[in-house]
Amino acid sequence: MTYSQHMKPGFPNQEFAFEQLLKRCQPLIHSSVQKYMIVFQERVTQELVHECRKAIWLADQSFDPDDVSPGKNPDDLFNASLRTAIKKQLDQYVKKKSVKHYQLVQETNHDYKLRQERIPQKEPLFQLSFPSFTETEYNFYRMYMIHGYSISQIARKHRVTAHTVHNWRRQTMKTLRNHFRQN
Repeated sequence: MTYSQHMKPGFPNQEFAFEQLLKRCQPLIHSSVQKYMIVFQERVTQELVHECRKAIWLADQSFDPDDVSPGKNPDDLFNASLRTAIKKQLDQYVKKKSVKHYQLVQETNHDYKLRQERIPQKEPLFQLSFPSFTETEYNFYRMYMIHGYSISQIARKHRVTAHTVHNWRRQTMKTLRNHFRQN
């Protein structure tokens, strides 16, 4: 006895009982299709619905409610097996589609070559000239002026005293002042 016949015991027609099961599983089909639609760029909704129906049919045929141990609900066990069957079926479908796509890509003609054109570099409207900083001056300039760290934060990051960072600031400002006086 299949699960659909167990669910609707009064119907001798197996197809009608399966249709009732499909109606009950519509939300599950819809949510599964929505999850797997992300994988594909093209519209394959009908194919995914067909795969879900096939998984439901296989789960219905393989599940026997009479084999369920006493004390367990056959509906809960069937729902769990149904979800895993749908997931496996859709995973197989995705693998099959990706293999086909890979084979199509491999069969394409690779004889053509794209010609690369050089894009001319635009000349800047004005030249920025920066002074030649030492490493510590550059680090201070970058952290203090550009990133906005405070002197105490810079001291903590470099594991030095705040007095040392004040000296770096003094040296950096002196270098900047001398550079802009010359220009």
